[in-house]
Order: sequence, then C-alpha cells, then structure tokens
Amino acid sequence: MTELAALLGCVYDSCVDDDSYDDGTPYYAWWVRLPAAEHARLDKDGLPLPIAPLRQYLTTQLPDGLKWEITRPAS
Repeated sequence: MTELAALLGCVYDSCVDDDSYDDGTPYYAWWVRLPAAEHARLDKDGLPLPIAPLRQYLTTQLPDGLKWEITRPAS
C-alpha cells in the first residue's frame, strides 16, 4: 500500500480497526493523504482519481464480501 500510494503521488498513512458493523463485520479504515490538487481531479463517482487504483489493490488483498465505504475527512 505504501509503494502504490507513493507511485500515485499520495502518502499511505495507516490502517486502523475502527469498529465493527452491527453484524460483527470488522470496520477497517485505510488513511491515505492526497496532494491538494488531486482533490479537484475526480472520477465519474466524484472520488479523487488515485483512490480507484488503491481500492482495486485492496480488493485483491482482502476477503470477498466486504462492504466498501469511501469518505473524505471534513475540511
């Protein structure tokens, strides 16, 4: 994750086990810092362009059936 984030011009910060959903599924958060300019370059879903490759990579590393939620920190 660190290397991929760097290739995309971002910085991988950390992964934390924040909580769990009502059904007991763990809730993990991956924190990635993007350059300010990347927040203006959005894909069709309104997300910064570097997020898609990071999510695709994580999808290959994690079990099937996970719930994905991508959010931006409040400014």
